[in-house]
Amino acid sequence: PLVALTLRRPATELRRLDAAAEVARARLGPLPAWLALDCDDARVRLLLALGLDEEAEAVAGGETLAAASLTPRDAPAPPADGAVPERLLLRSRVALAREDLVGARQLAEAFLAAAPAAVAPARLLEAMVLQARVAYELGTVWEALEWLERAVAAAAEEGWRRPFAEGGPPLRALLRVLARRGPWPPRGFLAELLEEPGTAPAGDRREPALSARERAVLRYLPSPLSKREIAGELGVSANTVKTHVSAIYRKLRVGSRPEAVLRARELGLLGGGL
Repeated sequence: PLVALTLRRPATELRRLDAAAEVARARLGPLPAWLALDCDDARVRLLLALGLDEEAEAVAGGETLAAASLTPRDAPAPPADGAVPERLLLRSRVALAREDLVGARQLAEAFLAAAPAAVAPARLLEAMVLQARVAYELGTVWEALEWLERAVAAAAEEGWRRPFAEGGPPLRALLRVLARRGPWPPRGFLAELLEEPGTAPAGDRREPALSARERAVLRYLPSPLSKREIAGELGVSANTVKTHVSAIYRKLRVGSRPEAVLRARELGLLGGGL
């Protein structure tokens, strides 16, 4: 990728990414397909970390300068629905962040059906991890564990860790369940994943420093209300709520609303603790 992402300072990283993409375009002209997709993949991750899901959806769908710069020679042949296979995966990630679990699953399934001969194995791994997260949110834990076991086995061969580090508390909980099972070949790699610093470990119960307004927004996150509806309840603008949600995600070190709710309950910031 043009920029190694940590998601710790997403606004800064997004500016760095855009600057690097401009330099690449100045040097290369229209970006090759693989590089344009790499840029958009990173932008989607950063925009979601900032709580800008609508902007992330536009990027995932190809409504960006990077996508527009594809030349006909570079552009891959789209599948039947007109989407480049990798963009199905980007759209699935956005759907999960927007709590459209059915849509996220359908897009991931479409990607897996279209992708095996066309994309890098690392993308397939991301899709398996995403399917595990969707299954977990839908309440089918057994299915989530099946997907995750396949993903760990595939990742162990190459040492890929990023998809697991970005999964948040739910994925760590599933990894711990796998670790408690009988011995199997990737067990050492699984132990390494559970030691990764990207997400707070189970025993880390330090309370993040949320502002009073952030706590007010947090109380609405378990509800079915949209960000715009939460803004109406609080008497503030939708953009203000988006800003607070972004800060909540950053401070809780999560990437989606369901993960924020789960982490907040683990820390005792919401009722109905685990």
